[in-house]
Parts: sequence; structure tokens; C-alpha cells
Amino acid sequence: MQDIEKHLSDISEMRSMMDRNTRFLSLSGLSGVAAGVFALLGGGAAYWRMNAGVSTSRWAYANIFVMNHETARDLTLIGLAVLFCAVISALYLTWRKAKNSSQSLLSRASKKMIVNMMIPLATGGLFCLLLLYHGLYGLVAPATLLFYGLACLNASHYTLSEI
Repeated sequence: MQDIEKHLSDISEMRSMMDRNTRFLSLSGLSGVAAGVFALLGGGAAYWRMNAGVSTSRWAYANIFVMNHETARDLTLIGLAVLFCAVISALYLTWRKAKNSSQSLLSRASKKMIVNMMIPLATGGLFCLLLLYHGLYGLVAPATLLFYGLACLNASHYTLSEI
């Protein structure tokens, strides 16, 4: 009977070691909350910027597809600020969780996850820059959501299935 329990605990330990080597387990749940808070703040700033000096009629919202370069620049800066704050908070909170659980932040699994997430994000960033260059401002927001979703889907292979 003790042999069976010993074998089961050995198998459990092997599975745990395999999970640590193939899955990145130190993602912080608070980093998603922080990113959402920064996104809401950025959305509020963008809403305020789009409506600065514009009437509050329902026809004012059609101006998202026709805007000047100054407004596009301001919205781009807001987006970059949200991205910067979300990435910094995610890195900090994930580092803190990895340190508390005595795991390495830059394991083989985390490097694979980062690379697989950066491929769609970098491609989407270049695509959005091309959209901005050609004046297609209204397509930038949907394109960022599309490429972000593809990045999350691509990175999900290297973390828990629930994430």
C-alpha cells in the first residue's frame, strides 16, 4: 500500500515539474484588472478628447472616421500611455507573484509565451501604423482589438487553459 502511495506522489511530482517547464504559471490576476482600469481611464480620456469643443448631439459621434491629424496624434498618445502603464503594471505584478512563489520570471515557458504573443502584437502595431499613415483612423481601434485577440490566442498555448 505504501508503494502505491509513493509511486502516486512520484508521478504527481513529475507532472508538477513538467507543468512548470511547459506552462507559465506566474501570471498575476491583478495585472488583468490593472490593464482594465488603465483601459477605462484611457477610454475616458479619448472620449473627453473627441468631445472637446464638439456639440453633444448624436451626430457628433460620426466624427471618429473624419478627424484631423492633431486629434489622431492625441488619441495615439493616449493609446501608447495606456499600453505603457498596462505593460509596466503587468510586469511588476507578475514579477511579484513569481517572487512570492519562488519561480523564475524568465523561464523557458515564459520566453516562449512572450515570443508567441509578440508576433501578432508587432504585426498589428505595424498594420495600425500603416492605417494611421494612410489616414484610416476609424479602422485602428478594431484592428488593435483583432490583433490583441490573436496575440492572446497565440500565447494561450503556453499558460493555463483557464487563462
